[in-house]
Amino acid sequence: MKTAVDSVVIDVRPEEFFQIITDFDHYHEFVPEVHKVTTLKKVGNVYTALNQIKLIKDIDYTLELTEDPPHSLRWHLVSSNLMTTNTGSWELKPLDGGAKTHATYTVTISLKLPVPGGIVNSLVQKSLPAMLGNFKARAEGRFRK
Repeated sequence: MKTAVDSVVIDVRPEEFFQIITDFDHYHEFVPEVHKVTTLKKVGNVYTALNQIKLIKDIDYTLELTEDPPHSLRWHLVSSNLMTTNTGSWELKPLDGGAKTHATYTVTISLKLPVPGGIVNSLVQKSLPAMLGNFKARAEGRFRK
């Protein structure tokens, strides 16, 4: 299992950033590794979403995500063709009187196939900061025009 944690400050309110992180069906527009996310159902504050991404290979997985707007989004794996674990969260904290957001992303993943640690570490060290940058740019582009 590999856990990764990273944070970013976004120049939008937590409520605005929360709209971006829960707009699953549009992730493919700003996260290059994402082919498609399909929200399968939403009951109350719980979503089930099918994710189709490309990292080393095509990966399909379904997550159950629970929102606590505008503070957090948490998830766990329901099923996958390649993963045995995928749990994580977005934690959002207001900064500057609520004008900005400190967002922390945490994910723990394990795969069904053995992958050398160096490859996993490289993906995490490069992919996670880039992904956070994509979310930041999307939020600031949408709400700070």
